[in-house]
Amino acid sequence: MEELNKREQERIQKMYVAIRSENFHRTDKLFSYLMVAQWMFAIGCAIFLTPTTYNGNVSTLHPHVWAALVLGGLLTFLPCSFIILRPAEEITRHVVAVTQIGMSALLIHLTGGRIETHFHIFGSLAFLAFYRDWKVLVTAAAVAAVDHLLRGIYWPSSVFGVEAVSHWRWMEHSAWVVFEISFLIPGCIRVQEQMRAISERQVQLEMMNERIEKNVQLRTEELANTQRQLMQSQKLEAIGQLASGVAHDFNNMLGGILAYASLLKEDYANDPHLVSSLNVIETSAERGAELTKKLLAFARKGNYEHTIVDLQKTIEEAVSLLEPSLDEKITVAIDLDKNLWPTEGDSTQIFQVVMNLAVNSKDAMPTGGHIKISATNVEADEDYCAVHKSVTKGSYVRLSIEDNGSGIPKEIQEKVFEPFFTTKQPGSGTGLGLSMVYGIMKNHKGAVGLYSEQGHGTVFHLYFPRSRKVAFREAPVSGLSIPSKTFLQGQDILLADDEETMRKAGSDILKRYGASVHAYEDGSLALAALEENPERFKIIILDAIMPKMNGIETFHKMREMAPDAQFVFSSGYAESSEITELRNRYAVKFIQKPFKAEQLAREIMKKAA
Repeated sequence: MEELNKREQERIQKMYVAIRSENFHRTDKLFSYLMVAQWMFAIGCAIFLTPTTYNGNVSTLHPHVWAALVLGGLLTFLPCSFIILRPAEEITRHVVAVTQIGMSALLIHLTGGRIETHFHIFGSLAFLAFYRDWKVLVTAAAVAAVDHLLRGIYWPSSVFGVEAVSHWRWMEHSAWVVFEISFLIPGCIRVQEQMRAISERQVQLEMMNERIEKNVQLRTEELANTQRQLMQSQKLEAIGQLASGVAHDFNNMLGGILAYASLLKEDYANDPHLVSSLNVIETSAERGAELTKKLLAFARKGNYEHTIVDLQKTIEEAVSLLEPSLDEKITVAIDLDKNLWPTEGDSTQIFQVVMNLAVNSKDAMPTGGHIKISATNVEADEDYCAVHKSVTKGSYVRLSIEDNGSGIPKEIQEKVFEPFFTTKQPGSGTGLGLSMVYGIMKNHKGAVGLYSEQGHGTVFHLYFPRSRKVAFREAPVSGLSIPSKTFLQGQDILLADDEETMRKAGSDILKRYGASVHAYEDGSLALAALEENPERFKIIILDAIMPKMNGIETFHKMREMAPDAQFVFSSGYAESSEITELRNRYAVKFIQKPFKAEQLAREIMKKAA
């Protein structure tokens, strides 16, 4: 059996004492009834055997009757008083032992020392053994031996029924008493051991039940937390799908605005007033595009470039940009481990995450405070994940942004990552900052943890998975000048886009640079045009998301017919993993909507370079 700890020992001892105490109470009660019954029996014996005595012709009440009444009453009253006033105490047990043997002595005396009455002593010892206390048996045996010794010398007829004095007969009777208790005492000790064993088993069962209940409670809490996280994740996922669809459609609409604003600026470059107005349109469209990028980042469909990130450099760049905007009462400290593991992701998005959280920290400290940005390597095992519920087992670089600002109330902590949820004053924020952080971290297969107490600050833990490989990174094309208006002269370009606005804008942009553009509203129509003359189109622009036949499916079929053609994908979403794979294998290009005229021209120029 395992060695029991101190707490278990204390509980075992307490239970052991309780079990013995219950037995003492029960045996005390038994003896209270027995004492009264024996007293009545002693009186009955005295009246039946020796009711009267004669002095000549005058009869009087026999002394045995008085002995039964008075001495028997004393032997009954004394233990019963202790049983009532001091139940289950050790002194009570010894008083009961002494008076019970005294009652045996009285009955032996009343029967004239009959040998049969001596068996009352053995019965008394058996009853006293119910206490399961060997010391009580020793007391009773000692009293019986002393009684036989003294009465055997000074009043032998009272105990042995003969007048002859014997100095050794008491030893014979005492030997039988010792013989009996030599069996009863080991039995009492054995029962005590069993009581302790029962106590140990009971305590172990209770503690096992407590551990099981605690584990069940812990698992229940973990399950509830997991269910809450799942529901929160599903809710954010659903919102993200809605947001990404809205962002995609907005990007298509903004694409036409940006494209034609840039074309009009070229057409009316000599009209400063009109150019200024077009700049306002362009700026507003770009701000709208930035908003849709945040929605796409939350939906985990933002532009995501896989590279090995220099986290220290990214943090230092963010802090250098942040510090000039901080109040002089706010300080920033950086604490980065020297040997941070490499992490894979998009440095621009990680930069944006750091900036968003740092700005939130600044806004939470209007009267000044301290921002700490730290990073360390973390091995998340089961114990770590039990404390940090949002993290799964693995190796991470943990980036922490901590402040001592106003904190976030507990009741709204689960809502802060929802789009458009904000606690700031109207006009002070879009409510997309933390939702974008959530989306970016999910996009990086990481996790974000929030720990905050109102009035005591907030800390965000960002967990970036440790990277063990270097992802694809396209080498930059250098030496590209501003595209000339004739660099596409004589080129036939095939364009497929389901949005009429983007088809028209793309066609007008490319025509500005001398191209002949053939635009179609879906992939199947564009594929049919290519089938007529596979050698005609050297550059093909495909919208990634189209009805009937999407851009990727169209690409694979077109490439079989025109393997030398150069392909450019465009989308209101950001680059998908499928397109990234195509870039790696076939060196296709990708441009995200909305785009300006010169941006599209540059991408075409890269393909022609």
